[in-house]
Amino acid sequence: MVECRKPNRLIHERSLYLRLHACNPVDWWPWGREALKEAKRLDKPLLVSIGYSTCHWCHVMARESFSDPEVARVLNRVFINIKVDREERPDVDSYYMEYCQVASGSCGWPLTVIALPDGRPFYVATYLPRQELLNLAEAVEEMWRTRREDLESVAERAATTLAYTRQPRPGEPGWDPVGRAYERIAAAFDWEHGGVGVRPKFPTPHLYSFLLRYWRRTGVRASRDMVTLTLDTMLRRGIWDHVGWGLHRYSVDRYWHLPHFEKMLYDQAGLMLLLVEAWRATGRDRYLEYSKRVAGFLLREMRGKHGGFYSAIDSESGGVEGLYYTFTLREVEEALGEDAGLAVKVFGLRREGNYRDEATGRLTGRNIISLALGPEELAAEQGISVEEAQQIIDGMLERLRTYREKSKPRPRVDEKVLADWNGMTIRALAELYRSTRDPDILEAATGAYRHIKERHMDGDTMLHSYMDGEASVEGSLDDYAHTAMAAIALHQATQNPIYLQDALDLAKAVKSKLLRDGTLLQLPADADSPLAGAPAEAYDSSYPPGAPVMIQALAMLYKITGEPWLRDIAWRALKSLWGHLEEAPAGYTSLLTGAMMLLDPGEELVIALPSDDGDPLEIEAAKLYAPSLAIIRITPSTRDPVARIAPYTRSMIPVNGRPTYYLCRNRVCNLPVHDPSKVLAELSKATPQPI
Repeated sequence: MVECRKPNRLIHERSLYLRLHACNPVDWWPWGREALKEAKRLDKPLLVSIGYSTCHWCHVMARESFSDPEVARVLNRVFINIKVDREERPDVDSYYMEYCQVASGSCGWPLTVIALPDGRPFYVATYLPRQELLNLAEAVEEMWRTRREDLESVAERAATTLAYTRQPRPGEPGWDPVGRAYERIAAAFDWEHGGVGVRPKFPTPHLYSFLLRYWRRTGVRASRDMVTLTLDTMLRRGIWDHVGWGLHRYSVDRYWHLPHFEKMLYDQAGLMLLLVEAWRATGRDRYLEYSKRVAGFLLREMRGKHGGFYSAIDSESGGVEGLYYTFTLREVEEALGEDAGLAVKVFGLRREGNYRDEATGRLTGRNIISLALGPEELAAEQGISVEEAQQIIDGMLERLRTYREKSKPRPRVDEKVLADWNGMTIRALAELYRSTRDPDILEAATGAYRHIKERHMDGDTMLHSYMDGEASVEGSLDDYAHTAMAAIALHQATQNPIYLQDALDLAKAVKSKLLRDGTLLQLPADADSPLAGAPAEAYDSSYPPGAPVMIQALAMLYKITGEPWLRDIAWRALKSLWGHLEEAPAGYTSLLTGAMMLLDPGEELVIALPSDDGDPLEIEAAKLYAPSLAIIRITPSTRDPVARIAPYTRSMIPVNGRPTYYLCRNRVCNLPVHDPSKVLAELSKATPQPI
């Protein structure tokens, strides 16, 4: 708990980010009806400051401005000041971030919004230096007194625009936008360093997952090559933490070298899942190994005793961005002794450093660890095997990790547990388990799922955030959708019908709470949110939004259960969003993934067994890149519960007391066979050959 002599209201909040501002002289309010009521009572505009606990420039603004008594005096006089943790209140963040996109197109955090007392915005900016913030406050104070009607007019136009951007835009789903999205991604792709665009570069694993699906459908090799080039480059450069593993949030430059050092749970989940998919698509064992490293990092540094995974790790330690993750040459020499010279060559180190301060561009004397020489290059240079070279590199990195854990101040961990981000993580872990059969991976996935089910579920209502022993904040469509996908993935990994029933229950909750005239809603109409009753967003962000993920979950549940209402909801939701694809299809890759699952459902494989033992075909099928394949294993102990959920399977029995395989497409099934190799051969026909 934060301690200070005169705390503000944030001292009572659960959010770490809010509590970090509890000692500010700014008279902060948390977001809620009470703050808006106070603004109306005092006839003051709102200053809404949105950030998160691991954001470097949020920390800078807090130190420069919000801790300054003079700045606080002005802000308290002019505004009702509201602090928002964007992770705890993604709805509030999304509303104002959409306004930022409309108003300026240049957005990020900290997000600084000036709004009417009812919350409608009329000005937005990101990081503001101290004097600019003071100038803004005084200008708003003057305009509020002399030209309020102008501000109200701007806010009215903003509210109208924001409502319009989320309105359903019906269309008839088809394949054309899928091809156009691919063409636009290819046109913007960096064929030298991987990634889309120039800088900054974000990992966006869901975009590359779409490219893999496009390759599988079309056989266009360039689509898969974009994925492998991007992964290979990221895993060599500084955005990947070679010392302790895990992915930093994004790269400031086009080379994936200079990252913003915070580590977000959703990035780890997305990368872990993409690496498993890339392994299946290419056969490159290196991708599976790195997926296991992501899991190892999460289990070591981001898992709580309750089983849930924490939201993020800070970019700063000791008040310095990247201090924990970067090394001076002297530190490398202390850690590695006589091997420091080799480390200089392998990791691209310099005495003056290879890390430039983002603001000044000056070298800092510190080094970002990357692989200037990979195991293949080191093996060729030293005349040793690739395996020996990998052992040398891993050994040096392990010693650097031991050194930094003992000698450097650790970054702060935000121990908030978010239902949607944990859902992403559980799904990725479940897919990794299917490919490795590592019981520790399965235990981590089921433990996190148990945490969500026990602590984030109140009847059929989900709660978004868990902190200090209690869950709070009404869940949005994102929470339901990602948790449903997690349950489906656990069912596919374990074939336990309980998970399938959980996913169906979540789909029913969405149908009753978050569906209106075929349109998926972000939050119920009575929620305490600027997005209450608003249609859900489908445009991709740093991770897949709830509406496309819910469509994917409904499509998979329809494949497994055969229940028509599931496909009906998915199809109507897809149609309500389809018009958004007209101008920028490449911004909707998650929605296009859902569309591909509905337009080309893929196969269902029913495995009917005479005993409760597993079947080796499941393990072999998990090695194929068949992203829409649904597997239903029926054993004596699961026959009745599976048949209740998926009635069409009731007649699928083990023939002559032998394992029997039914390969179907949209429940039109081939004749049952006993030979698993025939099933694998049939499934492989639709899969382009691995590299």
